[in-house]
Amino acid sequence: MVKKLVQREISFIVDSNEASGALEKTADGSAFTVQLDQPIFIPSNAINPTLDIEESAVWFTTPNIYDASDGTKQNNRFNFFYNRKENRIGLNLIIPRGVYSLSDIEVEMNKAIREATDNFVNIDAVSLVPSPDGGRVNLQVLYLTRYEIDATNSDFTIFYGASTTTLSIPTGIYTINELETQINDTIKANTSISIDFIKLGPINPFGFDQSANLMTIIWTNGVDVGSIQFPIINGIGPTIGFVNGQTYLFGIDYISNQISGVISFNTINSLGGVLGFDGDVPYYATIVYTGTTIPRINAYNFYLLRMDIVDKGIRFNNNFSHIVEVILIDVEPGQQILTRPVHPPTSEVQHLSGRPINRIRVELLKDDLTPADTGGENYYARVAIKYWEPIDINL
Repeated sequence: MVKKLVQREISFIVDSNEASGALEKTADGSAFTVQLDQPIFIPSNAINPTLDIEESAVWFTTPNIYDASDGTKQNNRFNFFYNRKENRIGLNLIIPRGVYSLSDIEVEMNKAIREATDNFVNIDAVSLVPSPDGGRVNLQVLYLTRYEIDATNSDFTIFYGASTTTLSIPTGIYTINELETQINDTIKANTSISIDFIKLGPINPFGFDQSANLMTIIWTNGVDVGSIQFPIINGIGPTIGFVNGQTYLFGIDYISNQISGVISFNTINSLGGVLGFDGDVPYYATIVYTGTTIPRINAYNFYLLRMDIVDKGIRFNNNFSHIVEVILIDVEPGQQILTRPVHPPTSEVQHLSGRPINRIRVELLKDDLTPADTGGENYYARVAIKYWEPIDINL
């Protein structure tokens, strides 16, 4: 009779789905318990028993944007400023809790702006793209003021030669260039004037591109020159950054007292740190700003799987924390990470020899060893326990 070593393998799946029997699942979905009616048993004479994770599937849904339910981790707020008629409106906005790429954050910021302005801002107001070096974020506010005209703010009075005429432009929403065209067309349609009377356009008097308006009265017949006044009642002046009741003279460049859209991260629980932007700086229309710090969009770089049935697990830096697998994030947010390592890491489980295993606690962690919120999704792992068993063979 001789001794022969025979390799044994016990394979099983642990699944966080409560419909599949997961117990004691945490509210964030990161941890659960498996209770085994038929225990797993490794013989007491087993040689070199080890545990491998041969396959796992985890959804990449752990948030990098947090809301008020996360307490001090909240980081989803930003400010947007815009003009509506003569009013400067400031909005403190949020994007929903979730896991986002840079382009996802851009989409949600623009969605929040459209919804908060009742779609008055009906274009993308902000652009977020990687900087050319790839290390930071470039931010650009795209929204230039649109002017809402109705019966309460549609009037203007022109003076030309010996004539004075008060006119109204049609109700509508205009860009500054469309407003210039509409005023000039209204004058031509209702007077003997056949050439443009006024020039309106964006200017950057404060050093911010296209942030204010420049108005110049340009009509002359060679003898007389024109001027314009916005009536105290129903005048268009404040809507475009000028004053009702004041007369604006020929040939003078007048600068409006308003600016276009502005993004700011000067708020509690700011999104700015995620994107790498300073909270004390306003970001004005059309300028491309590069973040001052490295963005923290990738709040974690990999997942870790922990199981309490291993004595030590894989060494994580200088510690043993019952880690049995590293799960690399190689998919876009919201997609499933399927891991099938060619050479799975191996954990010794000699301490399990001769002991029935009837309860297993499984935890999904972020790379800082804190629980990984699964966003309501389930995950699983296929586990293999391998060992050599000596058996007697008759010759």
